[in-house]
Amino acid sequence: MVLYICYHNPFGTRGGGSMASHAYLRAFCEIYNGQLDLICSSAVKDEVSKDIKCRDILFVNERSIKDKMLSIFTGYMNRYVSFTKNWLKRNHHQYDMVVFDHSNIAGTLVKMANNLGLKTVTIHHNYEKEYFRDNNHGLYRMLFLHHVIRLERIAYKESLLNLFLTKQDLHMFNDVYGISNGHSEVLGAFEYENYSIPEGCPKKDDDLTFIITGSLGNYQTEDAVSYFFKDLYGYLPADCRVIIAGRNPSRKVIECCQKHSNVKLIPNPDNMNDVVSMATIYICPTRIGGGLKLRVMDGLKNGLPVITHVCSARGFDAFEKEQIFKSFSTPQEFKTGLSELIDLSKTGLYSKERVQNIYKKHFSFESGKDRLRQIVKGV
Repeated sequence: MVLYICYHNPFGTRGGGSMASHAYLRAFCEIYNGQLDLICSSAVKDEVSKDIKCRDILFVNERSIKDKMLSIFTGYMNRYVSFTKNWLKRNHHQYDMVVFDHSNIAGTLVKMANNLGLKTVTIHHNYEKEYFRDNNHGLYRMLFLHHVIRLERIAYKESLLNLFLTKQDLHMFNDVYGISNGHSEVLGAFEYENYSIPEGCPKKDDDLTFIITGSLGNYQTEDAVSYFFKDLYGYLPADCRVIIAGRNPSRKVIECCQKHSNVKLIPNPDNMNDVVSMATIYICPTRIGGGLKLRVMDGLKNGLPVITHVCSARGFDAFEKEQIFKSFSTPQEFKTGLSELIDLSKTGLYSKERVQNIYKKHFSFESGKDRLRQIVKGV
């Protein structure tokens, strides 16, 4: 029997963290035949997914203002600590394994779970120090960054099994925190459902359309869009079109798009695949934050050539040697890689089906579930 504590929305279909957690939770549920209890936020009570087959779902209410204020000293950065401690004290005999879907949950609870004789598994969505530093500023970062580092170190060192989205993150943890007392594996990201790969043929006309996707309201994507227009946009052909699509675009993103007549902003699309299928080449200019950027999967599953900042190329090792996948760290490298992809797309010689087959092999739900099954078999 498994107890699964989830920091993100485990039923989410938008946003990288939620989509990854959705996939991991569903995979655990299927591997353990529904013998799993889930602890998650009361805020997602109305979003429960029918494809998640578990025994029970325990919803945790928001913390009091007092508890939030005390978190400056306690380092408790989520609502789950007190609830889960009390739950485990009364019910730990029901479980064999506890899965912490985020290091800041594991860092506060893993030692207790170990002492209760439970197998402990932590899913590290990224190198949290890097992600937190890049996405938070001012007083909040100053007050909590040391807690983030401390909890991540504890989670990594004390968990029986650490699961990572990329090999780069695993190596980073080894370098920064040393070797874990437990075992570490790269699980990678994968889809949260079985789906039919979008069909269609590579565009062979001269109507070049570039697309950028992501959660358009967070700092990471704001920075990416600003960087794109400031340093990269000038290298695009003058007669091209640009689509920027994603969830809840911020005022800054809207203003950036409005300055260019060939740019179309599509907020909150109902079906991202329908939007991406309109494009010729996928661009990911995200240059900050750790972990695997699930937005790049939008392009690959649609068989598009992809050019991405090196920061966002992590976790896509299967495509490193493919001519349709380029990474860059400078605007000049972007110019060179983009020119090669434009030539490739105009000839129509690359195989969209090959791109999609590689994607399916590594990123489909079934492939991810099989990897997880093999990993937990040894725990």
